[in-house]
Amino acid sequence: MRNDWLLPLFLLLFGPLSAQVEWNPYVGLLTGDREVYNTSALDVVNVYTGDRLLLGADALIGSGQLAPLVGLSYQPNSFEDALRNTFDYHHLQLPLGVAYRLIDPSWDINLLLSAAAAPRLTFGDESVREVLGDDGVNWLGRGGVTLFIDFVSLGFQYQYKFRDPEPGHGPRAATAITLGARF
Repeated sequence: MRNDWLLPLFLLLFGPLSAQVEWNPYVGLLTGDREVYNTSALDVVNVYTGDRLLLGADALIGSGQLAPLVGLSYQPNSFEDALRNTFDYHHLQLPLGVAYRLIDPSWDINLLLSAAAAPRLTFGDESVREVLGDDGVNWLGRGGVTLFIDFVSLGFQYQYKFRDPEPGHGPRAATAITLGARF
């Protein structure tokens, strides 16, 4: 019995898995204003200052200069005011987009331009989400430039909220400086 059909079946099922996947895990520092204003029932304005940490990983699929980008990023935010009142307000993002390598990917040095839509889920203290009006899925746009030197990456991300936040409930845009690795 001939098994000529096995090779085409194997390539059909496992061929896409053999494509190059380039991983870029990173840690980032958010820049700019990290303050949220909350007005209490007595009309006292409390100013809360938040963390600036961003953790994430992006995957580029394919070995061409133009590649699909899939990622995951997490912003752990703990806000605190002058009286040490705190609340947690975390974000989980799933960037989906495209990236363009300016130099052929086989080189050890490269510059990557990327653009992605990034749906964001917010979780943390329930009362805070209601006060800040940030329930459900919010949409962000993310653009970035990443420099790869061998296995090290240095990047810049610009995040833009499509939904206009309430006044005093954080900035509409944010920037981040990232340091990571390439596998």
